[in-house]
Amino acid sequence: MALLRRWAAGAQDVATAEALLGDYRLDGQEVATDTSGLTRMTEERDLLDVMALISKPKEVVHGLGTAIGGRPIGVWVADNTEMFYPSSIDAGLVLDAMLEARARIAAAVPVGIGMCLHAGRFYEIGGGLCGDDADAVEGLAEDHAGPGEILVTSEWLARAPAPPDCRFRPRGDLQPLHASGVFLVDTYRRRPDLREHDPDYPPPFPRPFLEALRRLPAEPQPDTLRAATYGRYQRELAVVFVSVMVEESATHALPRLLDRLLAGGLVDSIIKGRMGLGASLYGSGQGYAIVAFADPRQALEVARQIRTRFTEQGLGVRIGIDLGPVLAFDDPPAARQIAGGAVNVASKLGADVGVPGVIQISDRALRSVGPPPGAARFAVEVSGVRLTGYRV
Repeated sequence: MALLRRWAAGAQDVATAEALLGDYRLDGQEVATDTSGLTRMTEERDLLDVMALISKPKEVVHGLGTAIGGRPIGVWVADNTEMFYPSSIDAGLVLDAMLEARARIAAAVPVGIGMCLHAGRFYEIGGGLCGDDADAVEGLAEDHAGPGEILVTSEWLARAPAPPDCRFRPRGDLQPLHASGVFLVDTYRRRPDLREHDPDYPPPFPRPFLEALRRLPAEPQPDTLRAATYGRYQRELAVVFVSVMVEESATHALPRLLDRLLAGGLVDSIIKGRMGLGASLYGSGQGYAIVAFADPRQALEVARQIRTRFTEQGLGVRIGIDLGPVLAFDDPPAARQIAGGAVNVASKLGADVGVPGVIQISDRALRSVGPPPGAARFAVEVSGVRLTGYRV
């Protein structure tokens, strides 16, 4: 917040941005990963089984990453991970560790993760990595690395002369997204000599819950463990996912970054000022927020208020709402996290297939109240799942 106050009160030019961000700068490599098919899995499997499945890849990535000198970034919510490796760590060793991680994950659990390795300049602010380079690697991993695929950028390749037994196949389809070039790692060599240092990734959930997830695959009475865990953490909530469309007028990367962070602070302020009684904020960041309600009617009413407030501020917003059983964590150190199918669906409706200025609310969220007057029917398919509901 001190950084943003100085930016808002200053000249807001490139020189000012460089001076303000100098203390936050990191040069090195980021590895981002994402599990494929999470939305479909949460629709087809028991939620705790899904969470146990996606926890194992995070343990492996963290264990091998920390063993070679990397460190985790942020709290690893849902199925994503981020690791930072300073420039002093050999880029080829980072690739070896991720190739080995892929093999160990494939042998341990029936899920595939996509990865991207990128080298550049990052800014560590508020517990996360920011900037154009951070956006690039995270977007490539989440949206373009398929199950078991490892992508590397040309910037990363420049730091890692290719060993003779490694092949890097150009991904020409990604040229419009990353002009300097993206490559698919087309090799499956192993490094079984690498030992996992520490499986305890930054936990988004209370320690007792993580311990239950680790016990579940080998638990002799899994139904008893599931019942006890659900009894402690599960609630039925209407989840509202707010995705804010920030207009970026700055042409230089650093003023654009600070403008985006400033808009994120405004998003947080607006959401907290419009939640109303009975609402819980379960996360907010650069242009998004997750709010949950016990009553879907209240969720829709507050969503309308949020939309109006953002419109008054000249900011476009896309909102998705779904209803269902979720795991809600309100205990420190979890700091209010939420997981479940309703979270995934609301985020798809609010971000992936969201419509500017429109609230998309699922049939499940309307099952007890019916569609609002004037609402328009919609049906979309995303991540292999068909979603239906109304646009308000």
